[in-house]
This record gives sequence, structure tokens and C-alpha cells, in this order.
Amino acid sequence: MAFAKWMRLAVWLFSFPVIAQSTNFTENNDETYVIDERHVALIEQSYQLKDRFNSLLPLLLQGDLDTVNANLITLPRAQYEYLLLLICQQAMLTEHIDEKVRNWLVELSQSRPHVLLEKRNDDFIVSEPAFDYPALARAALRGWRVKNQHLEFQRQLSQGLLDVKAIFNSNNPYIEDQQESLVKVLPMQNPKRLQWLERELESKQVFFPDNLVIANIAMLNNSEAFYRRLWQRPVDQHSMKAAWWVKHNYPSEQAFELLWIAAQNEELTEHAWQLMAELKPMPPQAESYLMAALSSEDMGEVAAQVLAQLTDHNILSRLVVLVTEGDPSNTDTQNAWLSLFLNTSPEAKRLIKQLFELDEIRKNYGPVPQR
Repeated sequence: MAFAKWMRLAVWLFSFPVIAQSTNFTENNDETYVIDERHVALIEQSYQLKDRFNSLLPLLLQGDLDTVNANLITLPRAQYEYLLLLICQQAMLTEHIDEKVRNWLVELSQSRPHVLLEKRNDDFIVSEPAFDYPALARAALRGWRVKNQHLEFQRQLSQGLLDVKAIFNSNNPYIEDQQESLVKVLPMQNPKRLQWLERELESKQVFFPDNLVIANIAMLNNSEAFYRRLWQRPVDQHSMKAAWWVKHNYPSEQAFELLWIAAQNEELTEHAWQLMAELKPMPPQAESYLMAALSSEDMGEVAAQVLAQLTDHNILSRLVVLVTEGDPSNTDTQNAWLSLFLNTSPEAKRLIKQLFELDEIRKNYGPVPQR
């Protein structure tokens, strides 16, 4: 049966016409070929090559790579690389391929295309692969890895066998894909497993490429230790998202305490202050903290802008007291005045009008400003 199948393939193979390029591929042929867009279009439009691919596909899915390779190597190089491109495209759409085919695709992903397409870019001529099958092979391998890795992580977590150092080390080329797979299964874990993972990540010397995992552990475990660890690191979208999550998912007083930690990171200060100002009800300690920030030489104006968004009568009254009783040359007094002036609420406008009825205010701040 195998001999008969091979004979049918051989007869069918040599019945195909050759398109344009006549140089056949051999394993020792390291020559580079340059073709133009017209040649690429002829190959891509060839029904014979598409029929050949459709005939090879079942053999590929069965893992019969010897027959597939024997078929491909008889082709001109451009047609050979085009069919490899179609095979890698199909691999990207396939849910499961056996280990033998997977290893073959690893080899393809590391190979170098020999057929180049030249394109003119302004005054330059740029050469690029006409059929970049290695890139598609890498994409297919990455897709399978990402698609199936989370299932393996789920099993390892359930058994307490997850090797965090194997994932989170700077020499792991797949670290970003693997941490995404891990994060995908974290919400499915019970508190005991999450606490185990937190201890593992605390006790081992691990490398994080960004804040994705730390932020998710902090949010799922309500872990102050991991929030501190998160907000001591360089800021990215994950650290900012965690601060937003705290504001929306914790009682106001607890949220303020965590946001205060975030505010100690200079890159997060303004974001954390903004979230503090949105807490409802605003805890008294948050109000006092933001008022005290008006005295900061570096960030006092930022605090003034944050407070200017609030219409709470108590905060406006405290700003008025600071303006009327503070030294006009002091930073906090100047920023309190700035905050009142930036506040567009009707009450703030009314208070400013009343302030300018005071001789001392007119003396220190001049005529009533027009807004």
C-alpha cells in the first residue's frame, strides 16, 4: 500500500508544469534568488501549486513528513518556499499538530529564506523575503504555546508544582507569553493556591519583565505586601490599573491607605492623588493629606489642580482659611489661592467674590480677576 501511494504521488508530481524559475532545490543549495513582484504574483495565482498544497496537507496532518519533503525538494526554490508559506499559514489555523510536525516547524522557524523580493523605496532598493515562511512558523509555534500553556499551568498550580524560577528568569525567551498564560488562570484559583503562589514569588529570586503578574496577584490576594512591591517598581499600565482598581473596589479609608503607598512613587503621585480626590466619601485623612501637599515646592501646584476639581464645602472652606490666614508669600497659601481660582463651581466663584471684598485680599492679590 505504501509503495502504491508513493508511485501515485510520483506520477502526479512529475505531471506539473514548472513556473518561470527552473532551478530546483537541493539541500546543499545556499544560493539566493531575487525575483520581482510579477513573478511572485504568478506563483501566488498558480492553481497547480494550490492543488499540490491541498494534496500534501493530509500527509502533513498525518505526520508523513518524508513524503512531504520528497515532494517539495523537487520544486524550483521559489515554488518550494511558497508552499512552505502555505503550510505555515495552515499550521497557524490548526488546533493540534503532533510532536514530529511541531519539531519540523521549529526547524523551519530557524531557517533562512533564499528567495528575495526587491522593492524600491524612494532612492533605495530594499530586499525582503518573498515568502517569509520562518516568520509564520514562529507565529504558529507561539500560538500553540500560548493556547495550551495555561492548561499546563492550571495543572501545576493545582498540585503546587509550578516552577516560578523556570518562568520568571531573564534568560527565558518565552517569559512574556508564559506570564500571560499564567495570569489567564489566576482568577480560577482558590485563595489557598493564590497565597501559595504569592509565597513562592516572594521567597524566590525571580525576574519580572513588567508589572502584569505582580499587579494581578496584589488585586486577587488583596495583598498589601504585593501592592508595595508593585508600586516600588518602574510604572507601567499594570501599576496604574491596580491603583484604579483599588479606588473602585476598596472602602474609601482602606483605598486611601493603599493609594498613599502608590503616591510615594513619584511617577504615580499625580495619578494616586487624582484617585484619592475621587473617593466617595472622601476620608478625612485623604482631605488633610491633599491639603498638606499644597506646601510642596515640587508638587504643590499639582495638588492645587486636584483640589480644584472638588466642590466639597469643607475643602473649599479650608482653602479660604489658608488664603485669609496664611502668609501670602508661603507656597501653601499661594497654591490654595490657585486651587480656588481654578475651581469653576458656583460656590468657589461666590467665595472668591467674597474674598475680594476684604481689604487684605485686595492688598495682597490685586483687583478682582476676570475669569
